[in-house]
Formats: sequence, C-alpha cells, structure tokens
Amino acid sequence: MKIIRNAVCAALAAALLTVSLSPVSLAMDATATAIRPADVRACAKSSGTLLTRMQPGETRSILRMSKDGNWCKIKINGEIGYVYTEDLSLDFPDYEIQTYYRHTQYTDKKGLPEGATISSGGCCPVSVGNILRNYCGIEKATTLTLCRMATDCGARYNGGTHPRKLLQAAQEEWGGFTYQFTRSKRKLKEHIAAGGMALAHTPGLYGGTTDLFADSGHYVAIIGQQDFSHLTVMDPFYLKGKWQENETRKKYVTTTDTVGMVIINTKAVTEACDYYYLISCGDQPLIDFQSR
Repeated sequence: MKIIRNAVCAALAAALLTVSLSPVSLAMDATATAIRPADVRACAKSSGTLLTRMQPGETRSILRMSKDGNWCKIKINGEIGYVYTEDLSLDFPDYEIQTYYRHTQYTDKKGLPEGATISSGGCCPVSVGNILRNYCGIEKATTLTLCRMATDCGARYNGGTHPRKLLQAAQEEWGGFTYQFTRSKRKLKEHIAAGGMALAHTPGLYGGTTDLFADSGHYVAIIGQQDFSHLTVMDPFYLKGKWQENETRKKYVTTTDTVGMVIINTKAVTEACDYYYLISCGDQPLIDFQSR
C-alpha cells in the first residue's frame, strides 16, 4: 500500500487511480487516518458546516475523493462528511497497469520477442506485482523489478512468461508468501472467499475459452469477492472502451473508477480461465503444486 500524506500526493494518486474527470470513487481498501484532530465538514469547503472531528489515529474508509485531491468523502457517526487531506494519512491500493509501460522493453535474455514491451507482454509480472504489493505487503515487488526478475530467472521467454518460475524467484528473493497451482474452480472460489488473491490465466477466444479478457493468452489478478456471485478483478491490460468491445464483456462486467479494476460475474471468470495460482501470505511450505 502507498501512504499518501499531503494534498499534492493525494491529487497525484487520484489521477493515477482513475480516468474519470468527475470526483474519484474508490473501489476498495482506500482509507484515511487522522494525523491530527481533523474537521469533518458537510461539504468539501473550509467554510462548510462542522459536523464532528476525527481524532488522531482514527481511520475511516474513503468513499470518494474530490477531483483536485484536496478532500476525502467519508461516513462517520452515520453521516456523510468531508475531510481536508492535509490532516490525513491516506492509504491507497497500489495497482499498476501494463499499458502504462508502452515503451519499456520486456524481452528474454536474447532480446526476444524483438520489440516487445511491458505493455505488449507484461501481464504476468504486472499481475503478480499487484498481488504481492497489495495482499502480501511486499513493496519491492514493483512492475519494473518483477520484469527484470522474469528476464534474469528465465521466466520470460519468446512467447510469454512462465508464472511458476517468476513466483519461485520472487519467493526466494523476498519470502512472505506461498503459491499453489490449481485448475479447480472450487478451490479458487474457496481461496478468494477466505480473503486470498489469485493469478488467473485465460487462453482467450483463440485458446478455446471466451473473449471475456482477451482473444489470446493473458493473465489477470483476482483480488477479491464482491459478493457471492461476483469477483473483483484487476486486469493489467487497460484500454479505454475495452469492456464495451463485445457482448460477453457488456453482459458480465461492471467497471469501476479505479483504472483496470472491474467487477465480473464469477461463472464468467471461471469459464474464461483455465488455471490459477492461489497466493497466500506467510511462509508455509508449498502444497498441491503442479509444475507449469
């Protein structure tokens, strides 16, 4: 998680987390903690009616950020109010998108595929990083670090990324997590319902499943369970309008204001994916592992 402590950084975080020009609605896990007595006002203005005060150390979920990043909308004592961000420590989910890196090379040791970038082929390391940073608290697991690691350990090859090799290298480097390979939809659902996250692979429409995520092979991070029948998914290949491109996406996907984060019908996800790596925090021995 990134701790944002001032209005300038808050505005930057808001810009990174949304493509909307309206105030930013935060999808999950964004919190505000008072670092001093913080006035809670009825509107996002210093002249707004004072409703109450947050006490130092008090934490509330952020419902929305103002477009300029200066005010947080929260719920406190049953009322909706606004707090100035300079009085807060803001904790945002630290999710990255591969399409942020259109000109950053991502190849194997031989420089193949020629001309490949993180944007064109980095869905696996970007998704792994999104899980390790936000679920396991491994802040060093950045996109650039994991892409370099994939190349160095041989996980990157001319055609994709071997997730097992990358996860093994990351585990040897940092520890703090374990992973389990499965094709079981039941195990996936149980793991996510228990609060875990998972790296999911889809072979895409050309690979024999659906075009929910892609036409060909692609990795996404399943980061939570919205309700009994919907999963929260972080798809690193963000393109404007992607989720309106075909009928499958229109039917099953609900977008959020967090770039890349979508809410998807659980059955649609499991029909689109053929295997998963279930990520757990801690250093317990690996179990039920199958090489891939």
